[in-house]
Amino acid sequence: MKFLIAASLVLSCSLCLADRGNYVDDAKSLNASEAAKIVAESEGQNLWLWQLESIDKAVAQELGKHVGFELHLAKVASIDKDVAEGLAKFTGNSLNLNGLTSIDKDIAKELAKFKGQSLLLDKVKSIDKDIAEELAKFEGKGLDLDGVDKIDKETARELAKFKGDLSVGIGTFPATEVLHELIKFKGRLNLSSYPVILNKKEMAQEIGKFECSDLTIPGLVSLDKDCALGLVKFASEEGPKSRRRMNLNGLEKADEEVVEILKSNWKISAPCLKESN
Repeated sequence: MKFLIAASLVLSCSLCLADRGNYVDDAKSLNASEAAKIVAESEGQNLWLWQLESIDKAVAQELGKHVGFELHLAKVASIDKDVAEGLAKFTGNSLNLNGLTSIDKDIAKELAKFKGQSLLLDKVKSIDKDIAEELAKFEGKGLDLDGVDKIDKETARELAKFKGDLSVGIGTFPATEVLHELIKFKGRLNLSSYPVILNKKEMAQEIGKFECSDLTIPGLVSLDKDCALGLVKFASEEGPKSRRRMNLNGLEKADEEVVEILKSNWKISAPCLKESN
């Protein structure tokens, strides 16, 4: 978990809970009675199952009864619909399934029923339109898809309907038509956690039109003058009371001309801008 969801969701009272946890690192498998015992021992704490590799419906139902801030399954790479249904009954704040590498529409539908604030699926490698449509129904504050390295136009259109904060870790900037679909997204958006170079002005122009409350592009390591001119349009017509921000926290170096362009919009921050002061 590497991005805005952690910053936006973990409230001061939750920070205290983050230090209280039951680390279970010696169980690669569990039966229902073992899971129930662990859940009972972890009441009021975070429950981290570091080595658990697989679970069935009965185990998921027991884990879903956990009373605590976070339920974290670090190595469970695949689940089915019934397991997803059981886990989604967890009533805590954060359901962290960062061992999952793939999900389908039915699994997404069940996970979206989770009533907590943060759903983390940051090892899922790909999603399609149908999966995105279901995940966008999640009513919490943060959806982490930081492992997804590519999305198409239809998938982007569905993700843009999500009402909370969204992270998508795309490995390369998507096509202009894909970026266009993300324009209407209103929450905080974390786009591209992998090193990327923005060198197409049409893409930058679409990003400059984004309506999200905050835009973070941690993987952006290089851009040219034409792209800078596109990005600088972000919230540029809004007054000093605007809280919208663009964070280019991976852009450590840039040409002087690019730096001057970016500095013309005070809502944009980047390491290269601080160094130029």
